[in-house]
This record gives sequence, C-alpha cells and structure tokens, in this order.
Amino acid sequence: NGDDIRIGPFKLKFMCPSDPGGQTSTQLTTQQTLIDLNRENRWLMVADIENSTMLASSLDAKIYRNYVDEWFKKSRDLIVNQRGSINKFLGDGFLACWPGVPESRDKVADTLQKFREMDAHLSFRFRIVLHFGEVLIGGVGTAGEESLSGPEVNFVFRMEKVAGTNGMSILLSQRAADQLGDETLIPAGEYSVPGFPGEFKFATFA
Repeated sequence: NGDDIRIGPFKLKFMCPSDPGGQTSTQLTTQQTLIDLNRENRWLMVADIENSTMLASSLDAKIYRNYVDEWFKKSRDLIVNQRGSINKFLGDGFLACWPGVPESRDKVADTLQKFREMDAHLSFRFRIVLHFGEVLIGGVGTAGEESLSGPEVNFVFRMEKVAGTNGMSILLSQRAADQLGDETLIPAGEYSVPGFPGEFKFATFA
C-alpha cells in the first residue's frame, strides 16, 4: 500500500488498505489515487489558427476541415518526433508540452524553427506561444490525456490572447526565452496578462 509505480514520466500510486471495508473504502481509495498530484517543470506550447472564424466562413466547410486536419497531423508528427506530446486539442488549436529537463531545450528550439518553416508554406497563418514553468500533474484528466493544471497553464493560454491582440505570430515568455537561450530572440515588449498582476516581458524572433 502506498507504493509508487513509475512508467516514463508518469507516476502511479498504488492504494490498497489492509482493511478494504467494502465499496465505500474502494471509492475513497480511487479518489485518493486520482488526486495524487506531482509538481514538475514543463515547456508549454499553445498553437492556434489565426482568424479561424473568418477563415472558416470564407471557405467551403470541407476545404476548411481538410486544412485544419492536415495542419493538426503535421503538427502532431512534428511534436512527437521532437519527443513532445500534444496534451489537448482545442478545436482550432492545441496545447503541447515537453518535460522541463535540459534534453528538451534543443527539441523545443527545433520545433519552433520547423513551425516557422511550416507557416511559410500554408494557405493560412497560425500563432505559437511558448512558456516554461511548474505545473501540477495528476488529478482527473480526460482518457488518454495527462492532466496538467496550475497558474502556469493558465498563463500560457492568456499569453495566446496577448499575442492575438497585438498581432504577433510567435511569442515567448521571458522565462521560456531565458531557458531557450536563442541569440536570434529579441524583446517583444511588456504587457499585462489578464488574471495576473503587473506586466510581463516577452520575446519573439528577429
């Protein structure tokens, strides 16, 4: 009882009290297992098709769906090849992540570069925002998804709104830029982020 089982980046806790006590105890044990949370640093990337509503209304529904499906497939293949994972699909975008370990830095940098190359060959534009921070892992997630939560997850989604409002196709938080250490990055200004006090520095590519 209480043993940890680790499979790659995932951690499971085995809960089996010596006196099960029937169905009530089983339900309690299940709840204890589901809410066992870990804190880990993660690279967080949100991608979103720019002006998706306008684009969808200007194209035949089947053509638009083909565009989106092709982009999703290329994006998923790219991220998986770079040892990342897509945590959640969002209709016209997605949330992807990488473990916050030194080995991930080059993988994330390569992914950004390949997305920049991809953007030049598509019939529509998409937006990429990147953040680095500590997240909570665990809890009740959708089947097949690793459940990520916490202020840093909220922050990266609010970053996407900042990028959209200011017409930026690629936006990195200062923390992500510092971790990446790419000399081609330049300051993108300081902006307020809804729900977070103060202003934050951001970066983009020259």
